[in-house]
Amino acid sequence: MMQAEFTYEGRNLMRLISVLAVLAVVVAVLPAQIPSGHYVVSSLRQPTAGSVGGLAIVHPTGAVPPTIITGLGNDLTGVGSPGYVGANSVAYSPNDGFLIVGEGVPLGGSVDIHQIFVVGGAVVLDLPVFVGTGILTGPETPGITQIVMLANGNAVFSVAVLDNTGPLAGSPIGLFDRATQTVSAIPMPPLIGVPNALAVDEVVGVIYLGMWGQGAVWSVPIAGGTPIQIAQVSNYIWSLALDENRNLMICNGSSTDRVDVQTGQVLETFSTTTALAVAVEQTTADPIAYVFGAQASDVVRLASTGPTVVASGVLDLASGITIVDSAREYGTATPGLTDYAFRTFPGVGGLPIAGNTSYAVQVDAANGNSNLGVLAASFGQSSLPVLGIQLLVDPTSAVALGAFPAGAPIPFALPAGLPPTVVFLQSIHLDAGNPRGLASSPGLQLTTIQ
Repeated sequence: MMQAEFTYEGRNLMRLISVLAVLAVVVAVLPAQIPSGHYVVSSLRQPTAGSVGGLAIVHPTGAVPPTIITGLGNDLTGVGSPGYVGANSVAYSPNDGFLIVGEGVPLGGSVDIHQIFVVGGAVVLDLPVFVGTGILTGPETPGITQIVMLANGNAVFSVAVLDNTGPLAGSPIGLFDRATQTVSAIPMPPLIGVPNALAVDEVVGVIYLGMWGQGAVWSVPIAGGTPIQIAQVSNYIWSLALDENRNLMICNGSSTDRVDVQTGQVLETFSTTTALAVAVEQTTADPIAYVFGAQASDVVRLASTGPTVVASGVLDLASGITIVDSAREYGTATPGLTDYAFRTFPGVGGLPIAGNTSYAVQVDAANGNSNLGVLAASFGQSSLPVLGIQLLVDPTSAVALGAFPAGAPIPFALPAGLPPTVVFLQSIHLDAGNPRGLASSPGLQLTTIQ
């Protein structure tokens, strides 16, 4: 008996080691799978002739046609299965470049969450992890309805109409631990309706859950617990996303709205089009919606000036959208009398796209002071203690882009024809709060868009 247990645990351990080894090799040797600033949309297959679901990559301005990702299995294209099936949700992991994709399945189908690596628009690795088995109680598609990445690289997701025998044991929300390749339940009491939308605010430690067929939005602690209703909208909630003020963008049956999470009141209505998925582009703070069409779906920018179609006729039945943000902070700041941080959500210069000569970056001081700083830029990153701060740009290639006051835009013109380029930035400020008289921001990894 002891030998059998050892052998079983040993096999599981070896499998985990093998999976992690594959992930490490893929991330190390292959280029970034999705271009900077682009969107990835997921689609279900409709039960009509010629309909195909799957995944597609969309340029943020529509400058080039969408790229349909090839090499997906039938469980994500829906080919050969009845009903509304295929890729039901998608999230992008900035830590390693993987897509995390949830299935929509027919009655009795096995529901998996997939880790997919794409190169040149084609799948080169697909690692599925079992989540549960679909049941059918009405018109809903069993499966994983929305996925949100956490800062540590794990994912939180919601599920609809699964049985109680899988690792979630009936819970509508789960945690995917990517280090151990395991799925576990986030415990909470049952709610009325189908869990169809999810957003996570790690700052306050809550999950927002939207219910299809009941119209309520609930907040639940990330660790699990008793849900609290925070808003009531129409009966059909399709998707949730957090905006730059940590309020909710909600796609419901009749509009896409910005809703105050404290009061439940609608602050702004962006569109009356039936969007089935929404994400917020950090650089511009614009909601980007995946909208259901008569034959195929459209990707639409919901700017304050009005909706603009980015791409038309993308795959089939819209189900999810994720954004590869072009700017993200890294490393640890060295504070002085104040903290310094890049303004990234939203930025100040629009998209970092080739030809945007008005592009700029900005560093803000937490207490609003205007201490002078120097912006350092390089083509590599580091983490070196220098003059009392942690230097996060490569000193061998770093250049200083001039002195500037905190809280002011710093011009960073991007010439036309610039290929996708990764630049690492850090600001260093005069600050009497440190013995050496200096303080610094975190680093900013900026990847330009072609």
